[in-house]
Amino acid sequence: MPGTPTPYYGFPIPADNDPADAPHDFQALAQKVEDTLKNGYTIPSGSLTIGDPVAGVGAQYLALSKKVATDVLELRFVWYNDGLLIQGNKNNAQDPARASYVLGTDGAITAYTYTPSTVGRPVPFAMYAYQASVVFSNAVASTAVVTYPAGRFTQNPTVQCTSMNSNFHATLTSGATTSVTIAARHVDNTASSVTIGVQVLAVQMTPTSGPG
Repeated sequence: MPGTPTPYYGFPIPADNDPADAPHDFQALAQKVEDTLKNGYTIPSGSLTIGDPVAGVGAQYLALSKKVATDVLELRFVWYNDGLLIQGNKNNAQDPARASYVLGTDGAITAYTYTPSTVGRPVPFAMYAYQASVVFSNAVASTAVVTYPAGRFTQNPTVQCTSMNSNFHATLTSGATTSVTIAARHVDNTASSVTIGVQVLAVQMTPTSGPG
């Protein structure tokens, strides 16, 4: 009779009084290990500890790799004191065709310049792009409100708007974390009955500021 399996993955263990049967016991254990790895290796009751974070190039990391033709493509997660580096590698080297990003402890994402010691291009914390319709009813000017998706911005974003009709100017009159108001006016102050499109781009660069 087999003994009590291991508590997490149920690897088979022979009982103390079982007759010696090495081929059978090894086969049962090997099959269970293979089934576990094939179906997805998980840790049912805890976390996986890789090592203490170390600042600099020698930081601890977890890598997922796959061989494609003659190349080995790798997604690497590197832990630093100030955040998590998400890195795309090819053949055990940073691949210029794949961006690397730092997820900071403040929630902001920053693009790396492919050198682990130098942070480069910032990536916006949040963005929203929209094309609004401004309706004129025999009027020189009109407004429209653009409402952002709920929770998109935590600070007032920096907003740009562009009229898609050369006969009208478009500006912003007010803004908040939830919406922005667009004001459009005919360039010659001529009353019109028309609907124009206005493209809106809102950007929050960091968790604490729209610009940055």
